[in-house]
Amino acid sequence: MGVVIFAQLDSCYKPRDNDLTMQNKQFGVWAECEVARYLENVKGWRVLAKNVHFREGEIDLIMVAPEGLYFVEVKGRRSDSFGAVVESMTTGKLRRMRRAVVRWRARSGDFRPGLLMFAGLRLWPGGRVEVDLELLE
Repeated sequence: MGVVIFAQLDSCYKPRDNDLTMQNKQFGVWAECEVARYLENVKGWRVLAKNVHFREGEIDLIMVAPEGLYFVEVKGRRSDSFGAVVESMTTGKLRRMRRAVVRWRARSGDFRPGLLMFAGLRLWPGGRVEVDLELLE
């Protein structure tokens, strides 16, 4: 799907410039909020659930789109010191995500068509936000 650059939307928490004082947990929550807002405002999707946790794994966002559901793994980065954000999606994370989707479907009874998606968010100095959406399967 490619990289999309957008001005920061009204968010749950606005970091100042490249706010390195924000703790990793806070940054992750902020990244999930920004990606959800982007998918709602730009793609027109709707958030069905956030932070769904099971023993088998977790799903950061479950979004409803006209064509079905998207199960989204969100990863945020403030620098490229540890590689590109998309490189953080490992086969282990994908396996756990698949298991969580199966568990969520069994529990919810929602069997609409769905796709797995990775959303990598990069916060640049100055507050510019870049989102890279990749279909996983």
